[in-house]
Amino acid sequence: MERLYRQLCDEQAGDPYTPMWEYGLHPDTEMLERHIENGELWIARVDGMAAGAMALVPEGGNREDLGLHLLGITRQFRGTGLSQRMLDVMDRETRTGGYRTQVLDVIAGNIRAERLYRRRGFEMTGRSSLQEGDRLLRFHLYRRDMKEG
Repeated sequence: MERLYRQLCDEQAGDPYTPMWEYGLHPDTEMLERHIENGELWIARVDGMAAGAMALVPEGGNREDLGLHLLGITRQFRGTGLSQRMLDVMDRETRTGGYRTQVLDVIAGNIRAERLYRRRGFEMTGRSSLQEGDRLLRFHLYRRDMKEG
């Protein structure tokens, strides 16, 4: 798993639509291990190859919000619809887990990700920022209310 996220971090370097990940800072090994221990990490495989990953995390200590973290697709599988299929998994887990909403954040300027989430029915609900090392990261916060049925 660590190798996949290192690859994702390396591949997004210099990409104009980047989550701005830096392995060891975000994500780091402890974060990934925690997601694995909690059963939150999902791996997408195509023909036996690790093609993408995401973490689905209960947010705020309640069973109402399911958060999407660390969604990444390797360069080889971008544009294949894999992120859509991974979001389908999130939809299924939201419903079967009894969650009412889906939440996520996106680095401001990651236009491809924001377009994807808007197409899926997410709405921007705010902005946030975080000092990470020597850089200030700005985020757009998104939420999607799940309808019954």
